[in-house]
Amino acid sequence: GTKSSKGSTYPLLLSTRRKNVATQEIELTEETEGCLLQRYIIPPNFRWKLRWDILVGILIIYSVLIIPWRISFDIEPELVATVVDVLVDVIFGIDLVMCFRTAFVDADGTIDTVTWHIGRRYLRTWFTFDLLSTFPVDRFVEAITGQGGAEARALKMIRMVRLIRLLKLARMLKMGKLVQRIEDMLDLSPLTLRCINLGTKLTVMSHFLGCFWFFVSSHGDPDANQCESGLLECNPALLGTTWWEEINIKPDNKFDQYIASLYWAFTTMTTVGYGDIHPRSDRERVYAIVAMIFGATMFGYIIGSIAALAGQERGIEALTKKKLSLVRHFCQEQRVSENKVREVMKHYQFFYEERSPFNETALMMELPTWLRKKVAVHVHREAIAKLGIFAGPQQKGLENPLPDWFKCWAMRILEPQAVCPGEVIINAEESSPVQGLFL
Repeated sequence: GTKSSKGSTYPLLLSTRRKNVATQEIELTEETEGCLLQRYIIPPNFRWKLRWDILVGILIIYSVLIIPWRISFDIEPELVATVVDVLVDVIFGIDLVMCFRTAFVDADGTIDTVTWHIGRRYLRTWFTFDLLSTFPVDRFVEAITGQGGAEARALKMIRMVRLIRLLKLARMLKMGKLVQRIEDMLDLSPLTLRCINLGTKLTVMSHFLGCFWFFVSSHGDPDANQCESGLLECNPALLGTTWWEEINIKPDNKFDQYIASLYWAFTTMTTVGYGDIHPRSDRERVYAIVAMIFGATMFGYIIGSIAALAGQERGIEALTKKKLSLVRHFCQEQRVSENKVREVMKHYQFFYEERSPFNETALMMELPTWLRKKVAVHVHREAIAKLGIFAGPQQKGLENPLPDWFKCWAMRILEPQAVCPGEVIINAEESSPVQGLFL
């Protein structure tokens, strides 16, 4: 909630909507983040709230990976894993409570801090998902069924109730906003972010398909013969087998089971299908059909997106090439010598490296003054760091040597030029005075 420099620290005012304690009416005012925190209201862009959201996001990723694996492979958590699970539930519960005290930005851009406004908005949006993913229904059912009843029936009920844990995956829907904020913080190109996004989706989809591929095969009738299970060319005298039993993977070898399931998921999604792992029963075939539909669609979308990113030039590159092509055609039309054409092209290439091919002046003038300074300093940050008029005073250790408004004004009037070695820039014999400053 503060903005600091070497010389001063001053609070950042926020435009807020709050309930007046004296009149009990809703009013618009300006407050600092400290004022909101004193009323136990969390600002939406509070730095500690962002760190908390990152922690919750990490736990969501942990749940996305661990829960399908435990359910599908019937993994019983050890003591440490149980403690971690309880800690995750506690943190999710704290996050649920904090959402009732976290202000939000309304359609007018005002930060709404009215408590009942916050609660009503949360109840209408994410409360149901957060409650279902936080309340440990499975633990209560396991505690109740473990105290009595037939052992086999209780075990079957526990296995079915564990599927309720999948409700925790509903929190993945809230990851979009957090990912967007993290992308804004990272200084990565849109192409890199898109590739990371697509790669993550492919990996998570393969994990889900692989885990439930094993779950479907291992929860059939163990007493059914080959014909009853749906094996083609069956022998009714033999018991049915699963795909992992067919390739000699032992029931207690969970690691090999997971690797084989993940391998099948990737080969199915990529439509390779080596045939070394194939369904052995009707339920496995039905699941394989569903996996082919969703997996192939997902993989096709990813391949199409990568091909579009690789084949489509960015707008600024396409516009720069178009302008350079126009310059070259103009020089050819005017029958300019090849040496001069190279010099002209070198100048324009350097010019568009330092200046945008778009109408930068018009775009910048439409911005408000305070925002124009920030954008200009960011756009010309490399030139500001290299030019001596800007970098020199900073290197001398002067405090705040040049204000931002001067840097923006100077960069706006400076003109990028590229000069070949040996070229005469200023002729000392010229009679007219030279009106130019070279940096």
